[in-house]
Amino acid sequence: MAGTEFTLNANEEEDSEECRMEKCFEYNEFAPYINLDCIQVDSQGGNKSPFEILSQQMTNVTDDGKVKKKILRQGTVQLPPNAAVYIQYNSYLELEEVPFDSSYLRSKHPFRLQLGLQVVYEGFELSICTMKKGEKSQFLIDHTYAFGKMGAPPRIPPCATILVEIELINFVDCGNVYVDENLSINEKSKFEHAYSKAKSYHALGNDYFSNKNFNAAVENYKKAERLLINCKMSSDDEENRQSHLLLKLYVNLMVCYNTPKINIPEKVCICAREAFQSAPKEASKNAKLFFNLGKAQMSLQEFNKATKSFKKALGLAPNCKEINDSLLILEEKQKKYYQFEKISYKKALGLEKSVENTEKEPDKKEMCEVKDESVEPEFENLTREVVKDFVRGPHSKMTLPSGLTYAERAVCESVAAEHGLSVQDEIVGGIQALHLLK
Repeated sequence: MAGTEFTLNANEEEDSEECRMEKCFEYNEFAPYINLDCIQVDSQGGNKSPFEILSQQMTNVTDDGKVKKKILRQGTVQLPPNAAVYIQYNSYLELEEVPFDSSYLRSKHPFRLQLGLQVVYEGFELSICTMKKGEKSQFLIDHTYAFGKMGAPPRIPPCATILVEIELINFVDCGNVYVDENLSINEKSKFEHAYSKAKSYHALGNDYFSNKNFNAAVENYKKAERLLINCKMSSDDEENRQSHLLLKLYVNLMVCYNTPKINIPEKVCICAREAFQSAPKEASKNAKLFFNLGKAQMSLQEFNKATKSFKKALGLAPNCKEINDSLLILEEKQKKYYQFEKISYKKALGLEKSVENTEKEPDKKEMCEVKDESVEPEFENLTREVVKDFVRGPHSKMTLPSGLTYAERAVCESVAAEHGLSVQDEIVGGIQALHLLK
């Protein structure tokens, strides 16, 4: 039997071919969503249709009675205007007990919808706007609020009334982001306006983060930050509220920049600095801040700084297993790296070149002599171990010790190539640094 298709958009002809394609389901897949209300018989012996019988048990949503509602399960928190909602729903036609559209069948995850953008038919959005978090309700929607006189052939016939059963699972209060305001620049910079909009961006960022869309989360956190930095404050209370929200934003940005998908430890350190400048007292008591700073410093091989940051975080959250585990990982990384560095420096003593010589590329004769230089087996073994740890880890960049001989550089480059890594040279403070990049 044919199953669901995406039919929320009343302009069916604009949908992509993929959206219009029917998906077939087994009986046991759609059986839980069969609705016998759609085929019920008038128990009073009259000639009322199933939807006419159902409408008598409902209350009006619109003044004209063309959108009606019946609550199946009460909710708790009222939905704010223009929120982003997470819902599950089934849509039915009269005399058809199987849903023609079902979010339950399309995905195991709730359907996310941003209200206020007119991306679904009018009656569907009007229905959601009457709901509370956790509520489950049925709605009868006349064709004038649904797919109109033409319908959406072949699935939806002309002048079709739709029965929708909706469950409001959760929402994100981000309505201020989408409100179209004709305000002057001066009015937009006022604290209350900027603060409320920044909170909406913050909420949106958190929502994207929870769905692992880290780049979108960063984008929204940055928008909130810009609003708060550029707004005008006129009291201590406003300054405190601004600094408190900025701290939250900077810590959230640190977490995002530390994720393997983004992995920019330098930006983590910048956000930490901004957090301390914005809210020094609060920042000094924030375990999450120090923990993420330590992770970034460990990635940058700033091991002593990372140790201090992790220990500070542990002092603020002594029972946190993740911090304790990170300290153990740091200790192991530090031990391997210093062994690696110690061996490389044995041959580097007395060989350090001036900035001019370091920047100069080795000539062909020097490159040929690489083969004749000896490299201790311990150095090669440690190189393989350190590079293997780097490949397995989340970070995208690793800096090797300075002062490597040409032979040692050749070993590092060879091991890097075995793992599909690229090598980058850089002069920092007159010393040549070698980076491995994923």
